[in-house]
Amino acid sequence: MLKYFFLVFTIPNPTVSNTTNSNFYPRTHKMQSTSPQVTLISSDGIEIQTTHSAVKKCVTLGTMLEILDSSKTAGKPIPVLGADAETLRVVMRWCEQDLPSTTGQPDDGKIQLWVEEFLTKLALNRDLFFKVINCANYLEIELLLQSALGMLARTIENMSTEQMREYLNIQNDYTPEEEAEIRRTHAWAYEETGEVSLQNPDLHI
Repeated sequence: MLKYFFLVFTIPNPTVSNTTNSNFYPRTHKMQSTSPQVTLISSDGIEIQTTHSAVKKCVTLGTMLEILDSSKTAGKPIPVLGADAETLRVVMRWCEQDLPSTTGQPDDGKIQLWVEEFLTKLALNRDLFFKVINCANYLEIELLLQSALGMLARTIENMSTEQMREYLNIQNDYTPEEEAEIRRTHAWAYEETGEVSLQNPDLHI
């Protein structure tokens, strides 16, 4: 349920970051370089060059290539309507790495270090981070989706309710009376974080 909850956020006016240049994300792990090149077209019409092996890690695209007649699709650009160029470049950087294609924690220490560094830097740009999560879900890249959601959970686990709402762009549609009633009914949840005191149940979130 958590997986799908985090995929419905609407980020207003996403900012374009310069952090997606070639030096931003780590290259400490060996990249696939012998696979044939494939051209992807982002939702904003930008061509992105990647490898056939990277594309195959995207279940959505891999299934499409298997279904379509290869003689008619060979060498032709593949439209990816669910991601803009900035997002698609980051996602393909992930797919071009020699990473496991299935979910679960990688066993190789170098791979774990690369994944952690990649996600830590990505999380610094909140808007891009959420777009990558949505793109990973759209393209069915299981390991990226699982890893990114794990990083998101670690990012917000110590936040107050107000901080979570701001970070996740969730509007507070409760009235003060409804908030007070929720706090009275679920006081245990607020006691643990120290966010609300039982002696002051009317404190707004």
